[in-house]
Amino acid sequence: MDPDFYAILGVAADADAEQIKAAFRQLARTLHPDAAATGHESRPERLTQVVTAWRVLNDPAKRAAYDRARTAGTAAGPGPDPHDPDGGPDHGGAPLIAGPTVVHARTPPPSGPHIRVGPTIRLHD
Repeated sequence: MDPDFYAILGVAADADAEQIKAAFRQLARTLHPDAAATGHESRPERLTQVVTAWRVLNDPAKRAAYDRARTAGTAAGPGPDPHDPDGGPDHGGAPLIAGPTVVHARTPPPSGPHIRVGPTIRLHD
């Protein structure tokens, strides 16, 4: 079953943009890793769900597509499989909604001197 972004944010499906924004901000303040220093429990997996829901519900076009797919899924069972060649977004099916993005850490620069000295060049007249 697909995640219910409205339930993740704790708002009704007919919530306006301001209600969604307020719910997101409250949850982000509570779940953010920096909130652990203020006595709240840090829950990065839950924060990832909240951010994913926010990205969809905050964008009017993405929200409309999500609502269409959500309505189609509840009226006729689960929506079309986006991996099925006949049921994906290019074939009139529900749009594929991506999950969280993995951010890779940068590799540190090599240690050692950062100045390279080449051979000595002498100019003669």
